Amino acid sequence: MFWQFLKPHILHKYKKDQLGIIHRFVQENEYWRGHLQNTQKFILENLPKQGNLKIAVLGSGWLLDFPMNELQQEHELFLFDICHPPQIKNKYRRFSNIHFIDKDLTFGLVDFAHKNQNPDLVLSEADKKETSTEFSSFDATISLNLLNQLDILLIENCFSPPTLNSLDFTPLRKQIQDLHIRSLPKGRSILISDWTELNATINELHPIERSLIFTQLLNSYPYQEWLWVFDTHKTYHQKNITTFKVRALTF
Repeated sequence: MFWQFLKPHILHKYKKDQLGIIHRFVQENEYWRGHLQNTQKFILENLPKQGNLKIAVLGSGWLLDFPMNELQQEHELFLFDICHPPQIKNKYRRFSNIHFIDKDLTFGLVDFAHKNQNPDLVLSEADKKETSTEFSSFDATISLNLLNQLDILLIENCFSPPTLNSLDFTPLRKQIQDLHIRSLPKGRSILISDWTELNATINELHPIERSLIFTQLLNSYPYQEWLWVFDTHKTYHQKNITTFKVRALTF
């Protein structure tokens, strides 16, 4: 498994974040419900209308936002993530049509950044990457709340705070997101992602907005949008309630 070669603190951080997601889901269940239902509904409505599909799910994680009950019997599912929650692997281990693939979906840039610790070198390496055709054999590829997580995984986990605070990582974030979009087969892909982060105290009428998406490759595509009330307990950002604008599109 490739993640066995990651630096231990990076893997530990990722697993800690993964546990944080399920804990927050339990804590914020009533506020997450609408987002999870919207995501699952969008996927079901936009998959090809035929049986026995071969489906790639990128960023599968806990499968909270994936319509597993509706799809697990009829289709062959390939679940991609940097590492999978053992509880999920155990739950579906008896299903011969469900496959777990451990994969760095930044196309090796996480490993490169671990070894080099130089943002300019990482950007140069990203510029050299060719568009992957790995997912071209699937009937449908679903990027599941992943697009805005890829650059966070690499940048915030691989570089120390002094570097993070002193450099503009926008070009690298854009390139990582561009690579991901270019890897998705055109005409057979579904993408759902947080797009904008909204932070506000209870008394604020106008929340502070922060863009999470830096790529321009999806600007011409129509999309559906909804709000995901992510954190009402003010633990994600101190003193603030955090909400995401989520976009879903096909291309």
